Amino acid sequence: ESIKMAKNHGFKITAHMMPDLPNVGLERDLYQFDEFFKNPDFRADGLKIYPTLVIRGTGLYELWKTKRYRNYSSSELIDLISQVMSVVPPWVRVYRIQRDIPMPLVSSSGVAQAHLRDMVMERMKNLGLPCRDVRSREVG
Repeated sequence: ESIKMAKNHGFKITAHMMPDLPNVGLERDLYQFDEFFKNPDFRADGLKIYPTLVIRGTGLYELWKTKRYRNYSSSELIDLISQVMSVVPPWVRVYRIQRDIPMPLVSSSGVAQAHLRDMVMERMKNLGLPCRDVRSREVG
């Protein structure tokens, strides 16, 4: 309801989605993006995708160290985001994929490179998947 009200009053909405949270899983992450894109109550203009990062010194790091949390591998995460980017509605701009956190702070789990978007675009190209967000259609 709040997104609808804001849009009716001329606000642009940028949503933040966070795949790879504890106890969620790939299927549920895909379902959540699908619901987000198809449900008219969530018609955001922009999207930032922030995959869960395990940062040293956090509670999630402790869960990861004791094997109570296992995050997606780089390949799994790249595949997931590639699928998401191929079904993004054409009016949505994906502003960011991954937080800009100094990589030395990130544990050795998950994506070890800061250029996740580039890796996703390369995977999509190799799979022949179209990228539908606004940014991919801009000139320059």
